[in-house]
Amino acid sequence: MSLDLPDNTPDRGQGVVILCIIIIALTTLVTIVRIISKFVTRQYWWWDDLFAVLALLFELVLLSLILVWRNYGLGYHADVVATNDPRHLTRGAQYLYVAIFFFDGSVCLPKLSALFFYARIFGTNNRTFKIHLYIAGILATSWLLSAWISTLLECRPLAKVWSPMLPGTCTDTYSWYLATAVLSSVIDLYILLLPVRLIWTLRVSLRRRIYVLITFFMAYSVIVLSICRIVAIVRTVPDMPSNLTWEMPIYLYWVLPEVSISIISISVPSGLALYKAIARRYRTNGRYSVDSRSQDTNRAKGRGQPPTKNSSASTQISTEQDSLIRVIADTDVSRPRSARGEDIPFERITVLTDIRVESQRAKEETGGV
Repeated sequence: MSLDLPDNTPDRGQGVVILCIIIIALTTLVTIVRIISKFVTRQYWWWDDLFAVLALLFELVLLSLILVWRNYGLGYHADVVATNDPRHLTRGAQYLYVAIFFFDGSVCLPKLSALFFYARIFGTNNRTFKIHLYIAGILATSWLLSAWISTLLECRPLAKVWSPMLPGTCTDTYSWYLATAVLSSVIDLYILLLPVRLIWTLRVSLRRRIYVLITFFMAYSVIVLSICRIVAIVRTVPDMPSNLTWEMPIYLYWVLPEVSISIISISVPSGLALYKAIARRYRTNGRYSVDSRSQDTNRAKGRGQPPTKNSSASTQISTEQDSLIRVIADTDVSRPRSARGEDIPFERITVLTDIRVESQRAKEETGGV
């Protein structure tokens, strides 16, 4: 450790170190599970997976910067750090400045991953839903760009960010933190409510619809921690300028879980898909011989019988959408048709044929009909 302080020095930073290690382990494990799920369930890779991996990379850089800042006084009173070595305060402020960029990315990238996940699940045939996806994507991207630009323009000259005694001007830290947190929470709420209407109109039982809604809410439960971050800003940020290294850990206790939960939550569907795929394979392997005999018996009994409604019905969603929804809801579902109607994908159309072979004699007896 760079600081040389007595053992009984008041310290708030040790808990931050433990929290960072736990978050690194959990988010990395969840992302690995997401990757494994793609191979096991044979789902194709798409933009939601890319942004999920990028979110993890941004978070790992963020947590690494915080852990390094710990060596320069994070968790101790600013006057104690300055007494030990004033340069530590400057170095710590520089690490914080760089960490803000990665924090903003860690908050925004899971939003984009969730939006692409919605697009992959529900498709884009619904014009209204497609417009909402674009709006949410533009809002999230604009939030990230504005946050980065405001960070670059935080002080003039820029060195005043980590050297407050320099002449110049800076933006109000409290107003800046609060504005970005409120806007982020509003976007989170918007994204959370996007699929509610489509899920509620699924042609399944009420219990199944509630189950799918709960699953999707779990997949984007970060809204709760977004609100908690606003509370943390109100309580801690006003006191930060005078004692940054001492007050920052309290703020980190609130905001770091937001980043981690956002990354974990967007991988919940992949985790469920992996669990159900493994469970399905286990059941299939255990009952393969019995199922094979029962299927042969059913085929023999079913010859010559007219097809039932369940066997002739075709869903209105693509193969990828159908498999993912079935993984979540454990049932066959389909989207309701819009007023204009929706095209049925060709790969979901089942053609029933009834081929009969008659002898020439039988044909003559029936008059050639």
